Amino acid sequence: MDFKYKSQLTAFDRVILCTTVLIFPAGYVIFPLGLVIALIRVFSTHFHRSCKGRNHRLLGWAFTLTYLVTMFIFLITYDEFGPAEAAESIANAVVYGAFLLLPAFIFFSLIGPSDRNFNRLLSQYHWLVMERGITSVRQIALETRQSPIPAERDLNFMINHRMLPLGVIENGMLKFMPGSYPFEQQAEASEEVHPQPGIGNHENPDMQGPRALECPGCGARVVVAPHEQKECEYCGNVIICA
Repeated sequence: MDFKYKSQLTAFDRVILCTTVLIFPAGYVIFPLGLVIALIRVFSTHFHRSCKGRNHRLLGWAFTLTYLVTMFIFLITYDEFGPAEAAESIANAVVYGAFLLLPAFIFFSLIGPSDRNFNRLLSQYHWLVMERGITSVRQIALETRQSPIPAERDLNFMINHRMLPLGVIENGMLKFMPGSYPFEQQAEASEEVHPQPGIGNHENPDMQGPRALECPGCGARVVVAPHEQKECEYCGNVIICA
């Protein structure tokens, strides 16, 4: 199964971006606070693979908006806008562009690869769990060449976002709700088609197949269907399967 998960900014991320464009009327500027909060959010969540694409998008917009607000402040602080001020504003735009727009471009370019890598892992996890029936987190991590702890975080993400059946991870094992795991359904169907001998068959003999019985006369093995009478070909005794 190919996943197409695309990271998106949350409501809290949008609040952070709004703080990057806030300027108090009295002239006090607090817009750099938004960039600081964005960096703190990234540092505290970037160990989750599901957050990498979102964090790159958040930082890209935070650096871009910080640059635009910086240029706006420079423009409104000029008393006169002559040739000298124009040259200075261009120089400021170049310098701040190198410090703010270049990182923004880099972060924006990392969004796609981060989402693609995560989708590739999601597809591998789904195949290992749903097709191969592996429920050990350590084994799944080994198969995907990941560490167990990040793999467990990814599997929890898939369960929470309904990419896997409902369940939990306990003691390093995936445990799904009864009936939600395809291997359980296959096992139940197999038991119905091929019931185990001696289990649940005594009450309904009609459901039993042919049985190999021993002839009381000569001891030969004779295969007899339920409720059938069959003559032993060796001694002629009639054998009845009750």
